[in-house]
Amino acid sequence: MERNEKRRGLNGAQLKWIAFGTMVADHAAVMLVEEANTLYWPMRLIGRLAFPLYCFLLAEGFCHTRSAGRYLGRLAVLAVISEIPFNLLNSGTITDPAHQNVMFTLFLGLLALWGSVRFYNRGQTPWAVLWCACMAALAWVFQTDYGWAGVVLIVVLYWFRANRGLRAFAGYMTLMLGVNPAEITALFSFALIEAYNGERGGGRWQQLFYLSYPLHILVLWGISLLL
Repeated sequence: MERNEKRRGLNGAQLKWIAFGTMVADHAAVMLVEEANTLYWPMRLIGRLAFPLYCFLLAEGFCHTRSAGRYLGRLAVLAVISEIPFNLLNSGTITDPAHQNVMFTLFLGLLALWGSVRFYNRGQTPWAVLWCACMAALAWVFQTDYGWAGVVLIVVLYWFRANRGLRAFAGYMTLMLGVNPAEITALFSFALIEAYNGERGGGRWQQLFYLSYPLHILVLWGISLLL
């Protein structure tokens, strides 16, 4: 095989585009389509693919980041920035203390990985498990999007990455048990994850990947005002 020959499968950039596209379909249904419309539930079911892909990309990013601290910092800032757009999507108001956006879930998931790896490397596996449980509990207490199951899914995708079958099974069951049966179509996202070829793909634009979360919600909200 030549050195410049591309590997088969999907690279990281392509998975990001799929995650973004399915997320937009989901949020467009919420903000622009009536529930009685025949397009509503197909769009919502397509949207179930997005979150597992985002969690997988986060776990992959953690594996390759040069600074987990800076990664955590970016997610923390983005979580704060995304709160008002999320509230507009979730409840139609600027403030909604009962629910927090998914970026807080991703932040806690990344924090779970960071802490558990540190404990594990010191030979303190029980503390690694307890640390992850605490991060999941925080997601439940603060009612972040996808809650404790979102944090557990990120942990599963990272720690079970050497066993693809177990990773897919444990990840899917986490969504089914921790969220709701409507996540059934998320099974297809694990097939996409298995198609990942290990290459990053894309270019500098990827630095803006997570920023697309609040931006697309604001765009959809603006469109909803015009309709």
